[in-house]
Amino acid sequence: MAVSVPALVLPGEGLAAVSEEIVVTIRRRAENVQDVPVSVTAFQADFIEKQGVVSTKDVVKLVPGVQFDQGFSAADTRISIRGINNSRGRGSVAMLVDGVDISGENVTAGGGGSLLNMRLFELEQIEVIKGPQSALYGRNAFAGALNYITKAPNTENYEFKIGGDVAEYDTYNVRGAVSGPIGDQFAWRLNIAAYNTDGYWNNNETGQPVNNFGQPIDAGNTQKLNGSESNGARLAMLWMPNGNVDVNASVTYAKNESDPRAVARVAVADVFYDSDGNILPGVTMPQFSAFSNQAYGQWLGTVTSVAESEVMLSNTGNGGEFAGSEDELWFGTLKIESRIGGMTFKSLTSYLDNDATLQEDAEFQNGIGTIFMGVGLSVANDYQDTTTTKQFTQDFILQSNSWDRGFWLIGAQYFTEDVQNQDFSLGWYNDPATSFALPCGTNPFEISCSYAEAQAGGVPPKDTDRDTDSASLYGMIGYDFTEKFSATLELRYVRDEVTVTTNTLIDRVSQYLLHVPIDLDFGGGSPAPLPASDKQTTNEVNGRFALDYKFTDAFMLYGSVAKGTKPGGFGTSQFAVPQSSRMEPETLWAYEIGIKSMWFDESLRANAAIFYNDYTDRQVGVTITDPITNWPAAGIVNAAGAETSGLELELAWSATDNLTLALGYAYTDAEWTDFNYSNIRLTGPTDKDKAICGNVEGNCSGAPIAGIPENALTLVFDYVGPIGGQGLQWFLNASAQFEDERAVADQINTAYVDSYWRSDAQLGLQNESWSVMVFATNLFDDDTVTWGQHYNDFKDGMYGGANGGEPRDETIMAFLPEPRIVGVRASYRFGGQ
Repeated sequence: MAVSVPALVLPGEGLAAVSEEIVVTIRRRAENVQDVPVSVTAFQADFIEKQGVVSTKDVVKLVPGVQFDQGFSAADTRISIRGINNSRGRGSVAMLVDGVDISGENVTAGGGGSLLNMRLFELEQIEVIKGPQSALYGRNAFAGALNYITKAPNTENYEFKIGGDVAEYDTYNVRGAVSGPIGDQFAWRLNIAAYNTDGYWNNNETGQPVNNFGQPIDAGNTQKLNGSESNGARLAMLWMPNGNVDVNASVTYAKNESDPRAVARVAVADVFYDSDGNILPGVTMPQFSAFSNQAYGQWLGTVTSVAESEVMLSNTGNGGEFAGSEDELWFGTLKIESRIGGMTFKSLTSYLDNDATLQEDAEFQNGIGTIFMGVGLSVANDYQDTTTTKQFTQDFILQSNSWDRGFWLIGAQYFTEDVQNQDFSLGWYNDPATSFALPCGTNPFEISCSYAEAQAGGVPPKDTDRDTDSASLYGMIGYDFTEKFSATLELRYVRDEVTVTTNTLIDRVSQYLLHVPIDLDFGGGSPAPLPASDKQTTNEVNGRFALDYKFTDAFMLYGSVAKGTKPGGFGTSQFAVPQSSRMEPETLWAYEIGIKSMWFDESLRANAAIFYNDYTDRQVGVTITDPITNWPAAGIVNAAGAETSGLELELAWSATDNLTLALGYAYTDAEWTDFNYSNIRLTGPTDKDKAICGNVEGNCSGAPIAGIPENALTLVFDYVGPIGGQGLQWFLNASAQFEDERAVADQINTAYVDSYWRSDAQLGLQNESWSVMVFATNLFDDDTVTWGQHYNDFKDGMYGGANGGEPRDETIMAFLPEPRIVGVRASYRFGGQ
């Protein structure tokens, strides 16, 4: 288990006493965290504010065993828990807001989702739950869940609160709240927030006047990177017509804009392999021959730090800067709760509408790439798309509230999601003639050189529509055999139906291999009728069974077994037609044994757990021969198996009335047990498969799972001391996080990002009404790269080959971390209580 840091119950009390009860709601009812046979980490309101937690990234860094990684854009964000991550399909971790799952699935970034980056409004509590929660929360809680509980309207008194941060890099974060009753039956709460930072890094692409053929390219790009801006508001209303009925309604608006990230190519390939996967000794340059097999190269090693001068994004093909990403979100909920005798009926309705745009550099060069026999990478291979996501969820729940032998609930849920994506990027907006030094527009396909020119000329984008309908029945029963011995059973039956439709037969693989969009339907015919559509329907039963025994009120032993499934669907990130990208469900069996205990007059909380996960049918992206076009294309198979196991420890100690210390540790062993390309591909492993696995079979079994550190540690120190009288206090709060090195790719011969330490601290003054502090994130300005991405080397790794221009070599793109940021944070409140 990770650190469960108690709240600042009132300013001036420091971290709450360890003995104070922490109530969590992850099992859809209020329970003491020490009585729940599930690994739960809870953060409460004042601690959240003091730490400056405004995003999921801020939460996850305090929880060992949980990773938050972002690729090139906000749309390529994913979370892993206990070694369970994903590269295709829906995310593995559900993101819940007041019990409503708003997790999404990106169309063009496999396994990613931009909603995980949403900035958070005023929160009462955050709960991080480890292990499958598919029985209670459905399709996205495959590896666990994050539950954000917003502050409810004040039904007793009016309260006002304002706060803000001012920091380096022109950073500010302003927030305010007002709440109170309206008569005896109504109450309301309004939150507003605004955030901005100008970015930490500069791009350093100084321009290349002409390409290899003397054609003008660009004058450079020195834009700011890693900046962001966010504005939003939330209005919540509570109606209490009588003592047995509560009606809660809320509406949230948020607009988030993010600049492109500072990313640098670490190195060109430095190790090359022959067609059997053997290392070629002494080879410093790629070996290849025209229209035949080539040596395959990749970069191996450990990324430590990267200088800002190495960040060189290109431009948009028409000389502009990249806009980055933008999300505009509307989210509404309606919750009705009625207490009838010994039961409670709940209805939870939600609607989400999110519009996202993205414009990123996809190949980090302008003009033509490596030239071989007149063939090279064409211009403006930049990335631009728009995505509209609409979600509707309806939950009905009936549960006990007075059964003396335990508790029970039954529920029904309907979920629908409509996602529409338009992709304006990649090769179909490039002119193949540029590969042969011909002017733009002088080729028989009449395709423009950039997406801006293409849109003006009426060239259609790639349209992808994904419709999801999900219906489930679920239930839970907890039964107390004795006062000490209890059992819990959770079950859910879910039926998912996913339909994908597209207007073209093009895919990224054939774009980069062939340079020519031979399968676009521009009125000249197509190998198959368009639009192309396919449907995938899956039926699954998921569950959890747990036993717990309370030896004393302060010591509990528990064990559980749970099954989670990630639903089937379509891997739309690189696909040509839906039929070639079908994915069957993934399955996870999770086993856990743990203890929850209090010691020394409840001044020390000591919790621990050991776990084992058996992960099968992993969705893997491969290159296939498209059955319609007969060209190489991107495909998906369910072919891999993995195991993760580990130990988690949580200690929180009230050492004195003024000092609280906490420690969280996670050891995770995560590796592939079945990842053999000889079984994945009917035609046998490719040269690339053999190279990345390092053997002639193309067998990567035994490789580490990318992105998972073996050891992770969090330390928290909090001291509060009085200054004279009048309730004035000073405080020092500090935290430190350590993560081991992590593999960047799922292969035996792989690259890593290095281990690192990060520290944050706050020093300030407070009383019951206000607080002011100086804070620093990344206190010691550690510049170790914390994450990177395995990527095609489009600049120096493109060779002729059998089809021309194949991306034979791969490299690591490293994301520069945030530097040290120092600022001032203050808040003031009155009323309430």
